[in-house]
Amino acid sequence: MRALRELGKDRVGFDHSRHALSQAEELVKPHLFFSSVDDAGFKRPSDLLVALSLFESLTEAQARDFLVATRSLITQGLFAVIHTAKPSDSEIKAGADRDLSHITVRSRGWWHDLFLSAGWRQDPLHRTLQRLCQRQPLPSRMGWEVFVYAAAGPLQLADE
Repeated sequence: MRALRELGKDRVGFDHSRHALSQAEELVKPHLFFSSVDDAGFKRPSDLLVALSLFESLTEAQARDFLVATRSLITQGLFAVIHTAKPSDSEIKAGADRDLSHITVRSRGWWHDLFLSAGWRQDPLHRTLQRLCQRQPLPSRMGWEVFVYAAAGPLQLADE
């Protein structure tokens, strides 16, 4: 939030943790709001949705509902960091992930399918940006999985 503010970008954020909000820098506090994803009401369209370690802390239904609800309000894209289950990660499969905030820990492919089914898309530009972000030292060092998608416009149901 601070970096975007310093660049003169208009942005808002929300968190479900009053403690996290109280720890924010004074410069950004006026632009942060207490809310859950179930009642986070975006009042106007935004260029970018940034979700850092959010989705794995939601139920599958909450994640899908949030993705569907925000898709039509985001004009450029979504950048997310999600804790994922690796195919070789037997500890996560066995439920040994010790972070109690992780409710939905699924594979990268599972998350990709969820984004697509919720109406997001990954064109060549967003796929390339995702790869470039994933290759940066910080995501590698932190073990982050980066996801970058474009909003696909109004969701068309299969039978429409």
